Amino acid sequence: MNKYNTKEPGNCELLMTRKIRHHMNWQEITDKMKKGILRTDIGTIVSCNLTNGTSAKFVVTDVTDQYVRFETKNFIGDEVEWNENDSNKGGYPDSYIRGYIDTTIWNLLPKDLQAIIRDVDRKWKDRNGNCSTYTTKLFLPTASEMFDEYNCYGDKGLYKQLDFYKEARNRIRVDEDGDTRCYWLASVKNGSSEDACTVLGNGRDREWSTSSLFRVPVCFQISCMTEEHNLNLD
Repeated sequence: MNKYNTKEPGNCELLMTRKIRHHMNWQEITDKMKKGILRTDIGTIVSCNLTNGTSAKFVVTDVTDQYVRFETKNFIGDEVEWNENDSNKGGYPDSYIRGYIDTTIWNLLPKDLQAIIRDVDRKWKDRNGNCSTYTTKLFLPTASEMFDEYNCYGDKGLYKQLDFYKEARNRIRVDEDGDTRCYWLASVKNGSSEDACTVLGNGRDREWSTSSLFRVPVCFQISCMTEEHNLNLD
């Protein structure tokens, strides 16, 4: 008999690409990854309940020898403006949408998931092409991670397109009713003072005014290194 009630926040159902289901909490998932007992491939899905009682699915979009990267497969939270003042000044670090993700979305995550999400340094470009970094736990994907170098609205060279996103079907997200929806990215349109980048319901790229209302795909990373390996890297 399964000892975990997956309706409780923090208890997860992990669906491997081989269609094998495992029931465990987020800490157990992390511990098993670090010990090499559990291998999480790109496309692996972890399901759990949020603090508001709704169900969320997180899909693995990237795996390295240091971390596993997850993204919400279904939307959580509401439609939100990228910026309330119809401007992309200051880029993602100074945006309204970042504050929404860091507070409202963060508080939806179960405590044991919050505890294992690692800090990550993220690169960003402003509308003039200047590049900087910021540190965060939750983040939006960038246009350069989502699309090829010819469709990333000035983000060329910031990141490489992740293999997971090379198929349009992996860029498509649906809402609670199963309808495809447009969603925000962290990138701004180069040369524009008021546009940010989005993904359309068909998985293609588009820019919109930052005062528009769209959904958000939230990403985070979990360390898969042992403590000994972490110490050796310092």
